[in-house]
Amino acid sequence: MSFKKIMIPATILAMSSNVMAGGFEKVVQWSAKWSGVAGAATGAVKGADALYFNPAGLARGESTNNLSLNTTLTQSQFEGPVATDNIEIKSKPKNSILPGFLYSRKLNSKFAVGVGYYVAGGTGADFDGVQFDAARQQNPQVETDINLVEYAIGAAYNFTNEFSFGAAYRYAKAQGLFKGGSFAGGAAIESQYLGLEDEQSGFKAGVQYIQKDGNWGAGFSYRSELGLKLEGDGRVSVNAGANQGGITGTSVLENDFPSQWSLGGFYTVNDALTIYGDVTFTDYSVNKTLGITTDQEDTFGVAALAAVANTAGNTAIEQEWDDQWNYKIGAEYKVKDITYRGGYALTTAVVPENRARATFSSPGTGHTLVGGLGIAVNEKHMFDVAIDHSWASGENDDNTNEPIGEYSSSATSFYTSYVVNF
Repeated sequence: MSFKKIMIPATILAMSSNVMAGGFEKVVQWSAKWSGVAGAATGAVKGADALYFNPAGLARGESTNNLSLNTTLTQSQFEGPVATDNIEIKSKPKNSILPGFLYSRKLNSKFAVGVGYYVAGGTGADFDGVQFDAARQQNPQVETDINLVEYAIGAAYNFTNEFSFGAAYRYAKAQGLFKGGSFAGGAAIESQYLGLEDEQSGFKAGVQYIQKDGNWGAGFSYRSELGLKLEGDGRVSVNAGANQGGITGTSVLENDFPSQWSLGGFYTVNDALTIYGDVTFTDYSVNKTLGITTDQEDTFGVAALAAVANTAGNTAIEQEWDDQWNYKIGAEYKVKDITYRGGYALTTAVVPENRARATFSSPGTGHTLVGGLGIAVNEKHMFDVAIDHSWASGENDDNTNEPIGEYSSSATSFYTSYVVNF
């Protein structure tokens, strides 16, 4: 029996309601200031936000203490042929709240430390009542709901007035569920993986060079890979007309939140205008398959069908993902106490067209347009807002692995940030 079309809904971590061509992440998860310039923060970020974007910037905070409070509201939607060629189905709109709370302290003119909690990724796609097998009236819910949060602690040191280095330790916690179905070899198969959890740790490091007059600068950051093994309760059932059977047990789904590097810089044209740019590479090609194993603990129904369910519960999903490149450009223009921002990001496709799934990120180039503004309440308080819209689409014309048709995704995010210097 072939299990090519088992529709477990997406990868382990198609992160943060991701709707770009990327695998696991939005271009920017949070931060109204840096999302306002399309996330081109590597060469210029300073203070508490640097713990996430580039730890080297921790030592460049303008005050002794810097507190950054961030919230992002995102609505995303996926569309594609879930079970049948050229029959596109829209997912339910998914609303997500992505927080980021960070604090940094300068211990002296050269050394600073920081701590933070933030969403690093997650996904939400829900196709309700998808018809996989009309004869058996199998209409399972195809759903993914995954969250990845990180707790980080870091430090940075200014070797000179121009050059700084920083690093951070990341403790990551992933939680979620997957539900899906398929039709293979004359049998309807339904899979559920609930209460999935894993904890991993990694690091981030970076450098910055800021010209002594502050008119331009550049930075580089690196994020280590997280090898995720989400463990939870698995149930796989097989419906072959009058007969049914299945298994329950402990399931493990394996994928990587890949390593990443970013290179970026900024240039101050005049007192009002600054231009930012970043290039980010993410090693998504490390994800060749979504590993699935189920340690069978109980069976039910017909033994032969339970054996089929056991095979399905131990069959990996082919991914064959490509590496991702993000190209980001943004600008800000200051008029008295208000800063106006705008930017654009282009994201190369990660998912090959012949591996497209309605619950994966779309197999095409992704685009993000963003605008925002910052308001200096006074010398110590800054309030920022931003809004972006992202979209991607692609077409699969080979049904060897997945249904033929158009796959698309879109999302709109609203960012708020409140920064206090004291």
